Amino acid sequence: GNYIIGYSGNIGVGQLAQCIDLPSIDYKSIKKHLRTTFVKAYKDAIDEYGVYDKDDTSSILIGIKGRLFEMDTADFQVSEFDMTAVGSGSHFALGSLYTTSTWKDPIKRITKAIEVACELSPSCRLPMDIEVL
Repeated sequence: GNYIIGYSGNIGVGQLAQCIDLPSIDYKSIKKHLRTTFVKAYKDAIDEYGVYDKDDTSSILIGIKGRLFEMDTADFQVSEFDMTAVGSGSHFALGSLYTTSTWKDPIKRITKAIEVACELSPSCRLPMDIEVL
């Protein structure tokens, strides 16, 4: 649909994004939409399909119309970022994104960040998918 979603953590929680019907986006108030309608739909799906473990939290990246948000399943907070990364290699990826801030091509920056994260984090592995909406 109109979301780009990535995740780290619980694989079942991440796979739900591929399987459930996500609500139509209220573009007038994207933050409110995510915090209320989107979170409710996601939590309902987690409860219905039994893929959640309180001790095994996940981070969900959500892209909507050039904006980037992160939702954490520990408390289902939603935060907006200009640039962020999730998962075991996130610190390495963010460092790479910072040092390549003058690069014009965002796909090259993202590719390099993922390569650096996978090189330096023992539990980060390729392949990764890069989607553009």
